[in-house]
Amino acid sequence: MMAELNEEGTVDQYDIDGYSEKGRALKTRFSLKDFMSCYETREILEDVFRGNFEEKIEQDLCKLYERIRKDHHDQCTGILARDRGGTGCGEFVNIVWDNLKKDYDLETFYNDPELAEPLLNSIDEIKEHEVELKRNELQEQFKKANKAFDWKNKRYV
Repeated sequence: MMAELNEEGTVDQYDIDGYSEKGRALKTRFSLKDFMSCYETREILEDVFRGNFEEKIEQDLCKLYERIRKDHHDQCTGILARDRGGTGCGEFVNIVWDNLKKDYDLETFYNDPELAEPLLNSIDEIKEHEVELKRNELQEQFKKANKAFDWKNKRYV
């Protein structure tokens, strides 16, 4: 990307990191946890991750499964020898998917900040909910800390 000079003769920050002002604000202010706490942004992240999985990995997994299945079938040994039509490939892909560490890429939101509007609109509610949860947790800890131990009956009262 070629950096261009603005009216003042300096390079715009947009040209250096590739993000708009809103994209940079999202990157500096919000973590993955924030994006995952909003339903709409979580759905986008999960859809993008699933799409990347299907595009980049799923075909290779099916090819691997098919190669192993054919080897087992030709030798009449192994767990896949009875899978004549290769119907277990979908199950194999699902096992990999279920055990895959989800590494979500936030670049989608940095490059297109308008997708994060639901997060920006609901961030106050999310933060209030987190504060309320923390307050309740501290209250429970305080209640437990103030109980006296009854040595005769061996329990807290």
